[in-house]
Amino acid sequence: MADSKKVCDCCQSPLHAIGVETSEQIEIIPKQVKVLRHERKKTRAVTVSSRVQAAK
Repeated sequence: MADSKKVCDCCQSPLHAIGVETSEQIEIIPKQVKVLRHERKKTRAVTVSSRVQAAK
């Protein structure tokens, strides 16, 4: 992830990892089966999440 994308757009707080989004696809090739796993890290700013929870 580029340094410019490591901060929240609205509050400029650093983003922290909150999980990983995973998808899989099955590719069938004669006499072969492969599972390809794609993972994309999910992030958010801690200060934004606390403001959202306080608003609820």
